Amino acid sequence: MHGDCSLWLVCLILFVLSKADVNTSSVTSQNEQTTLVGGNKKEYAEIIKWMSFFNTEIVILMTQMLLPQLGIIPYDKDQVELFTKMTQRSVDVVEEYLQDRKFLVGEQLSLADLFCAGNISLGFQFFYGKAWRQQNPNVSRWYEMVCHQPIYDAVTEKFQLLDEPKLTNNPPEKKPEIPQPTPETAPGNVDAVAIEATQT
Repeated sequence: MHGDCSLWLVCLILFVLSKADVNTSSVTSQNEQTTLVGGNKKEYAEIIKWMSFFNTEIVILMTQMLLPQLGIIPYDKDQVELFTKMTQRSVDVVEEYLQDRKFLVGEQLSLADLFCAGNISLGFQFFYGKAWRQQNPNVSRWYEMVCHQPIYDAVTEKFQLLDEPKLTNNPPEKKPEIPQPTPETAPGNVDAVAIEATQT
């Protein structure tokens, strides 16, 4: 049953992520006054591009780093290492892109920044300690900037960076086993034991 639940959870995560960028942009674009979807069709297309990139090339790969170490899916050290390297290669693309840019698209905050910061927040929550941030200063600067935006801060948990990673490619901690009742200690046998004791 546990394996079935884990598979269901993984499928749910991937399904939600695959639909999230389309649904979010559709809802936001209903407000004609918003600047979050860009100032023109070109910027709008770039916003969709970045949201799709973070979905498929970062957060889906990152879940394959995260879930095994949480014990949700089977742990394999080599697989976690592989997905860690794949995720970092994608983050390297963003790191280089943000070298001379404050925002992902255009000259102001957009839906791309809000959505993509939410996606990569998994990394900052579990993996990206101080040493990583020093090696990836542009992504780190951009992420901190987005987190301090009132529109983002109002709907997320309190912003806090890690000194050290919480997860470093180790097997999940085993939960203490709960003793199973034996036939002698099972609740249904209490009355039987009491009757037997009165008859001896």
